[in-house]
Amino acid sequence: MSTIEQGSDTGAPVPSVERDMTIEQWCLKRGRSKTTFYKLKKKGLAPEVCGRPGDGGQRITPKADREWEERMLRWGEQQKAWREAERRSKMAAEAGRRASKSPLHHSNRKRRG
Repeated sequence: MSTIEQGSDTGAPVPSVERDMTIEQWCLKRGRSKTTFYKLKKKGLAPEVCGRPGDGGQRITPKADREWEERMLRWGEQQKAWREAERRSKMAAEAGRRASKSPLHHSNRKRRG
């Protein structure tokens, strides 16, 4: 055995091993309730779960957890961009409404005849 695996003999730190998590463990780690997890799952936003449902063997791998975190970061950035685009669109629409009420707007000028 290597000294790293023995750990306490040399005082060297034992490397932490990431393990698969149950849904409950994942919820605790992420500060979410099981209800929220299942809502995310229904929307297709939950992390990938492997194992058979019903036998307590459903697990979330560390890789699936990391992928979920990355996906949520990208999703948050997209939401921010969509809100900004919507805000700009509303501002442009309001500017158009104000401009059309101006006496200088071409639709408000009297026609020469």
